[in-house]
Amino acid sequence: LKQRFKGDFCITKAVYGEIISYPLHTKKFKLEAFQVLHLINEGVLKVVDSPAIAQRASSLMETANHTYSVGDHPLAMFHYAEMTVLAACVELKAEAAVVDEKMTRIVLENPGRIIRVLAKRMHHKPSMDGARLEALQAELRGLRIIRSSELATIAYELGMLRHYIPDPSVMPQPKAELIDAILWGLKLNGCAISEKEIKQVVKIEGK
Repeated sequence: LKQRFKGDFCITKAVYGEIISYPLHTKKFKLEAFQVLHLINEGVLKVVDSPAIAQRASSLMETANHTYSVGDHPLAMFHYAEMTVLAACVELKAEAAVVDEKMTRIVLENPGRIIRVLAKRMHHKPSMDGARLEALQAELRGLRIIRSSELATIAYELGMLRHYIPDPSVMPQPKAELIDAILWGLKLNGCAISEKEIKQVVKIEGK
């Protein structure tokens, strides 16, 4: 994708800590950390950091984590690493942010839905601070949010995953099986894509 689009694919220093520094000291995700580190060493991924990004991220997190509350208790749903991604996109005027966290997408695209999601999950209807929400949306206005599942689908459409498609003699509908495997792999690793959405993409792309 980097070669095709001639742009930079970046992660922030905070994200680096979450997907490389910490996992390198674990057994479960150590291999994945080495794989991402290799992409950085090869120049495929670029690590960005600046005082401006850190300051904006802290401001965004403060606003976002006081937008929704239950009683007198603010709901701290947003994490610093994901806020640094949004902050970096604003500071660097990036074309898009790749964010898989469900709540981050919803608060920007359909903030009223968070009330319904949280009410169902917590069995209490949270309140929303309209002024904080307006400030958050104003700061991030125009920022395009995409998921890793959408990046993977683009890569599939461009034929970049063609070499994974087995011969039809191995399994029926190999294209559908591949895209299904890719999307489920992303979902099980935290991408906010529903089973219904996966079926829709498989139906369209797996022909």
